[in-house]
Amino acid sequence: MIGAVVIAHRALACELIAAAESIAGTQEKVVALSNDGLSLDALKKALATLVKKEDFSEGVFFFVDMIGGSPWRSAMEKMGPKVCVLSGVNLSMLLSFLQKRKGDFAFEELAAVIEHDGKRGIKRW
Repeated sequence: MIGAVVIAHRALACELIAAAESIAGTQEKVVALSNDGLSLDALKKALATLVKKEDFSEGVFFFVDMIGGSPWRSAMEKMGPKVCVLSGVNLSMLLSFLQKRKGDFAFEELAAVIEHDGKRGIKRW
């Protein structure tokens, strides 16, 4: 199963996962990582430890809160085959991932669909 790591400032990652699980139920291979109190180097080490601990052999999506921040910078160092970094994480994007990761999408196609769904959740009224 494709996994996910939500990496964000303060408690945002934990809260996004908690909100998603309150809608979609408890999820496997979905973990949160906060940069709270961590230098960039410490965050990179924490992410490396987390990635070693989890089995992401089928692929992993790193959902980060914003481009340029330490969560994004640490995730970008993990780029490779079957690794996707998506910035601007929101609940629509995360729910899309949880609902579609077990489907018939190829990895790159899944990434495009999740990006689209995250953007589709942003509207001005």
